[in-house]
Amino acid sequence: MLKFLDGAKSEILKYDVISFDIFDTLLLRPFIKPTDLFLYIETKYDIKGFCQARILAEMQSREISKEQDITLDEIYHQIPKEFHSYKEVEIATEKEMLIPNLEMLELYRFAKENNKRVIIVSDMYLPLEILEDILISKGFDGYTNFYLSSHIMLTKHSKDLFKHVLKQENITHTQMLHIGDNSWADDAMPKSLGIATLFRKSVLRQFEEIFPKYKTFSPTSVAQSFVLGSLCVFYKNYIQKHEKFDYWFLLGAMQAGIVAIAYCQFIYKEIHKRNIDTLVFVARDGYLLQKIFNILYPNSYKTTYVYAPRILKKAVFLEVIEGESLEILRILEGEEEIQKKQITTNQQAYIYIYSNFEHCRHLALKCLDNYRKYLYSLNLERNIAIVDTITLGYSSQELIQKALNKEVFGCYVDLLRILNHDCVSFLPFSHPKSIYFHNWDFMEFLLTSPEYPILNVENGVPIYQKDVSSCEKHRSKAYEKIVEGAVGYASYFKESQISLDIHDVIKWVNFFIDHPSIQDQEQFKQIYFLPDATHKNALPLFCNDVSLLSCILKPSQSYGILKRSLRTNKQERLFKILSLIKKIYGKLKKKS
Repeated sequence: MLKFLDGAKSEILKYDVISFDIFDTLLLRPFIKPTDLFLYIETKYDIKGFCQARILAEMQSREISKEQDITLDEIYHQIPKEFHSYKEVEIATEKEMLIPNLEMLELYRFAKENNKRVIIVSDMYLPLEILEDILISKGFDGYTNFYLSSHIMLTKHSKDLFKHVLKQENITHTQMLHIGDNSWADDAMPKSLGIATLFRKSVLRQFEEIFPKYKTFSPTSVAQSFVLGSLCVFYKNYIQKHEKFDYWFLLGAMQAGIVAIAYCQFIYKEIHKRNIDTLVFVARDGYLLQKIFNILYPNSYKTTYVYAPRILKKAVFLEVIEGESLEILRILEGEEEIQKKQITTNQQAYIYIYSNFEHCRHLALKCLDNYRKYLYSLNLERNIAIVDTITLGYSSQELIQKALNKEVFGCYVDLLRILNHDCVSFLPFSHPKSIYFHNWDFMEFLLTSPEYPILNVENGVPIYQKDVSSCEKHRSKAYEKIVEGAVGYASYFKESQISLDIHDVIKWVNFFIDHPSIQDQEQFKQIYFLPDATHKNALPLFCNDVSLLSCILKPSQSYGILKRSLRTNKQERLFKILSLIKKIYGKLKKKS
């Protein structure tokens, strides 16, 4: 970007008159196609058929017009009567959604500061006074003249508008530089008249050059178009203007930010239906979600961040399995007491708990009482809703309900089973799931916290795991940047967010999972997740170890690892082969 700006400024200094295109040059829409604006209006105002009718009306207007361009009034003259009132809505929506291109704003101001004659030259059907108002409101004021195709009835596309500009400005072609994004109207046509051009590809094309895999992403909804379009604008205006960003910052904006915004929109709609006073975001999954919710809906609800570790719930409810016994006993007795008793293994702890069950039950009640005091210190006496990501055993909801001695409402991204709890799920519950994330562990990675694993809460203070692994430290450091990126994206678009449903999120996240770039694969080599309640058994998030040999020697184990992992192209082929073998084996087993 800096290289382009330096070169562009050098070019601007050579000419007397600097001409700017508007759309995709000075102003940006956060959509992939211009017509997606009409689909946005149709969706927002629930007016079926508007998008197609609006497109057809413009086509018909151009077909019957004897001029080089048409006006917005002419378009709405062709549209069915039931849509006539939406002309003003279209204008208002353009004003609302258009965003200044900061790169071009810098060039625009540079030209003015250097006493260049700045003019606007655009092919557009919107009225002149509307575009003048929009340009001024977005920072593009002080231009000398405005040459609009629908006002003059000459177009850049035919090059006649450029001829008109040269005549009106009383200049030769050697005195003018035109800046725009259309290879024909902004580059080939002015060049054919000898006018110098500064051709700058659209932000979408620039984004696709940096992230080639998104060339193959095909939006199937206006929300998906907004996701990709807004990220193009965010990358252009925000990320490229800041030197301190890295891979994880980008991932935060492009994945975690999108997911968190969509889930928070769902949460807001659900709690709005109920008499909820406080939103309780459960650690660690609620860390980023609370930040995003407060950005999108400031002062709408009281929010708080609560620690409710799964291992604490198991200790309070005495849900003891041998592999977690030592951690549970540490919560019940305390580290000092365990050392006195010389209990050092899970097996010893398991035997001790069941040999002294009444004593441990008393300790569990004491733990519960301490936890209750912690919750009361957060003023959670009124109607609350907890926010978590996924649940099988409803551990956080049950722990909080037990401590507060009342039912609480739960919001989840996904439910693995239905129990007798008052809750909703962003991902519709069904067996088998008709839609699903191809790798849930990646979702867990996106919606978490930079904090280390939490084992207990004492006197309102979380007790973190001490002997954390190097991979957990790396994850924590990476996640700090992910939070920055997600918060940056949400803050930038908080005023113009459109509703994202679960299908939009799943398609976007699964596209990333199914199309990892070489950079994705390299960065995720050091990312592990901790699936168990003790947070000690680290597994790779991105599969690096499954080879052809391991598939031959351990096909079942290799299939399981590949199924839950981000896969390289080679591993994707291996997974398909193993899936086919598994399918054939299953059919043969049924026959026998």
